[in-house]
Amino acid sequence: MSLCKSLSGRKKDCTVWEFFKYSESKEKSVCSVVNEKTGENCNAEISGKNPTNLKRHLQAFHKEASESVKTGDGERELTKKKKMNDTEDVRNSQTIVDCLRKNKTSWPVGSVEHMSRQNAMVDMVIDSACPVNFVNNTKFKEFCSSLDAKFQVPGKLALLHNLEF
Repeated sequence: MSLCKSLSGRKKDCTVWEFFKYSESKEKSVCSVVNEKTGENCNAEISGKNPTNLKRHLQAFHKEASESVKTGDGERELTKKKKMNDTEDVRNSQTIVDCLRKNKTSWPVGSVEHMSRQNAMVDMVIDSACPVNFVNNTKFKEFCSSLDAKFQVPGKLALLHNLEF
Protein backbone atom coordinates (compact mmCIF):
# COMPACT_ATOMS: atom_id res chain seq x y z
CA MET A 1 0.00 0.00 0.00
CA SER A 2 1.50 3.31 -1.04
CA LEU A 3 1.79 6.22 1.39
CA CYS A 4 -0.17 8.43 -1.00
CA LYS A 5 -3.09 5.99 -1.09
CA SER A 6 -3.16 5.53 2.67
CA LEU A 7 -3.18 9.30 3.28
CA SER A 8 -5.77 10.08 0.61
CA GLY A 9 -9.51 10.03 1.16
CA ARG A 10 -11.85 11.66 3.57
CA LYS A 11 -11.33 11.86 7.30
CA LYS A 12 -13.17 9.15 9.24
CA ASP A 13 -15.20 11.40 11.53
CA CYS A 14 -18.35 9.27 11.66
CA THR A 15 -18.99 7.57 15.03
CA VAL A 16 -19.44 4.24 13.28
CA TRP A 17 -15.63 3.97 13.16
CA GLU A 18 -15.61 3.34 16.92
CA PHE A 19 -16.88 -0.14 16.06
CA PHE A 20 -14.85 -0.91 12.93
CA LYS A 21 -11.22 -1.14 11.86
CA TYR A 22 -10.28 -0.84 8.21
CA SER A 23 -7.89 -3.44 6.81
CA GLU A 24 -5.85 -1.84 4.01
CA SER A 25 -4.54 -5.22 2.82
CA LYS A 26 -8.02 -6.75 2.43
CA GLU A 27 -9.70 -3.43 1.61
CA LYS A 28 -12.47 -4.38 4.03
CA SER A 29 -13.86 -2.98 7.27
CA VAL A 30 -13.78 -5.42 10.18
CA CYS A 31 -16.43 -5.22 12.91
CA SER A 32 -14.94 -5.05 16.41
CA VAL A 33 -18.18 -5.21 18.41
CA VAL A 34 -17.89 -7.73 21.25
CA ASN A 35 -20.65 -10.33 21.51
CA GLU A 36 -22.01 -10.17 25.08
CA LYS A 37 -22.80 -13.91 25.22
CA THR A 38 -19.52 -15.30 23.86
CA GLY A 39 -17.21 -12.38 24.69
CA GLU A 40 -15.67 -12.56 21.21
CA ASN A 41 -15.39 -9.89 18.50
CA CYS A 42 -17.89 -10.10 15.65
CA ASN A 43 -15.06 -9.83 13.07
CA ALA A 44 -17.54 -9.55 10.20
CA GLU A 45 -15.84 -8.17 7.09
CA ILE A 46 -17.68 -5.56 5.05
CA SER A 47 -16.32 -4.51 1.66
CA GLY A 48 -14.90 -1.01 1.51
CA LYS A 49 -15.29 1.73 4.09
CA ASN A 50 -18.68 3.25 3.33
CA PRO A 51 -20.19 4.34 6.69
CA THR A 52 -23.73 3.62 5.48
CA ASN A 53 -22.89 -0.05 4.86
CA LEU A 54 -21.20 -0.26 8.26
CA LYS A 55 -24.28 1.27 9.95
CA ARG A 56 -26.51 -1.29 8.20
CA HIS A 57 -24.40 -4.10 9.66
CA LEU A 58 -24.76 -2.58 13.13
CA GLN A 59 -28.54 -2.19 12.67
CA ALA A 60 -28.89 -5.81 11.62
CA PHE A 61 -26.59 -7.47 14.16
CA HIS A 62 -25.72 -5.03 16.96
CA LYS A 63 -28.75 -2.92 17.97
CA GLU A 64 -27.06 -1.30 20.99
CA ALA A 65 -24.03 -0.20 18.98
CA SER A 66 -26.36 1.07 16.23
CA GLU A 67 -28.21 3.29 18.74
CA SER A 68 -24.89 4.60 20.03
CA VAL A 69 -23.87 5.57 16.49
CA LYS A 70 -27.20 7.31 15.87
CA THR A 71 -26.83 9.32 19.08
CA GLY A 72 -23.21 10.24 18.34
CA ASP A 73 -23.97 11.28 14.76
CA GLY A 74 -26.97 13.33 15.94
CA GLU A 75 -24.87 15.20 18.49
CA ARG A 76 -22.17 15.82 15.88
CA GLU A 77 -24.76 17.23 13.46
CA LEU A 78 -26.15 19.54 16.16
CA THR A 79 -22.65 20.80 16.92
CA LYS A 80 -21.98 21.34 13.21
CA LYS A 81 -25.28 23.24 12.77
CA LYS A 82 -24.56 25.39 15.85
CA LYS A 83 -21.14 26.30 14.46
CA MET A 84 -22.71 27.19 11.11
CA ASN A 85 -25.38 29.33 12.80
CA ASP A 86 -22.74 31.12 14.89
CA THR A 87 -20.76 31.85 11.74
CA GLU A 88 -23.89 33.14 9.97
CA ASP A 89 -24.72 35.37 12.95
CA VAL A 90 -21.25 36.92 12.76
CA ARG A 91 -21.54 37.39 9.00
CA ASN A 92 -25.04 38.86 9.24
CA SER A 93 -24.13 41.27 12.02
CA GLN A 94 -21.09 42.65 10.24
CA THR A 95 -21.72 45.66 7.99
CA ILE A 96 -19.63 47.18 5.22
CA VAL A 97 -18.86 50.16 7.45
CA ASP A 98 -17.57 47.75 10.13
CA CYS A 99 -15.29 46.13 7.57
CA LEU A 100 -14.01 49.49 6.38
CA ARG A 101 -13.34 50.70 9.90
CA LYS A 102 -11.26 47.61 10.67
CA ASN A 103 -8.78 48.54 7.97
CA LYS A 104 -6.65 51.08 9.83
CA THR A 105 -4.06 51.77 7.13
CA SER A 106 -4.36 55.11 5.33
CA TRP A 107 -3.48 56.30 1.87
CA PRO A 108 0.05 57.70 2.06
CA VAL A 109 0.05 61.49 2.00
CA GLY A 110 1.12 62.54 -1.48
CA SER A 111 -0.12 59.31 -3.10
CA VAL A 112 -2.40 59.55 -6.12
CA GLU A 113 -5.31 58.15 -4.09
CA HIS A 114 -4.85 60.63 -1.23
CA MET A 115 -4.32 63.62 -3.53
CA SER A 116 -7.39 62.86 -5.66
CA ARG A 117 -9.60 62.71 -2.54
CA GLN A 118 -8.00 65.83 -1.04
CA ASN A 119 -8.46 67.77 -4.30
CA ALA A 120 -12.12 66.69 -4.41
CA MET A 121 -12.52 68.02 -0.86
CA VAL A 122 -10.91 71.34 -1.82
CA ASP A 123 -13.30 71.61 -4.79
CA MET A 124 -16.26 70.84 -2.49
CA VAL A 125 -15.24 73.57 -0.01
CA ILE A 126 -14.79 76.13 -2.80
CA ASP A 127 -17.98 75.26 -4.73
CA SER A 128 -20.21 75.06 -1.64
CA ALA A 129 -18.72 78.16 0.03
CA CYS A 130 -18.36 76.22 3.30
CA PRO A 131 -16.07 77.72 5.90
CA VAL A 132 -12.65 76.05 5.74
CA ASN A 133 -12.76 75.03 9.40
CA PHE A 134 -15.72 72.75 8.46
CA VAL A 135 -13.14 70.04 7.73
CA ASN A 136 -12.23 69.97 11.45
CA ASN A 137 -15.83 69.02 12.40
CA THR A 138 -15.92 65.55 14.03
CA LYS A 139 -19.11 64.47 12.26
CA PHE A 140 -17.70 65.54 8.89
CA LYS A 141 -14.57 63.44 9.55
CA GLU A 142 -16.76 60.44 10.52
CA PHE A 143 -18.76 60.93 7.33
CA CYS A 144 -15.59 60.97 5.20
CA SER A 145 -14.28 57.92 7.04
CA SER A 146 -17.49 56.01 6.28
CA LEU A 147 -17.00 56.75 2.56
CA ASP A 148 -13.31 55.82 2.51
CA ALA A 149 -11.71 54.58 5.72
CA LYS A 150 -8.23 54.88 4.21
CA PHE A 151 -8.56 58.63 3.62
CA GLN A 152 -7.30 60.83 6.44
CA VAL A 153 -9.22 64.12 6.28
CA PRO A 154 -6.70 66.97 6.16
CA GLY A 155 -6.99 69.69 8.79
CA LYS A 156 -7.87 73.31 8.10
CA LEU A 157 -4.24 74.39 7.59
CA ALA A 158 -3.46 71.59 5.17
CA LEU A 159 -6.60 72.40 3.22
CA LEU A 160 -5.78 76.10 3.10
CA HIS A 161 -2.34 75.19 1.76
CA ASN A 162 -4.00 73.36 -1.16
CA LEU A 163 -6.53 76.10 -1.98
CA GLU A 164 -5.73 77.86 -5.21
CA PHE A 165 -6.62 81.56 -5.30
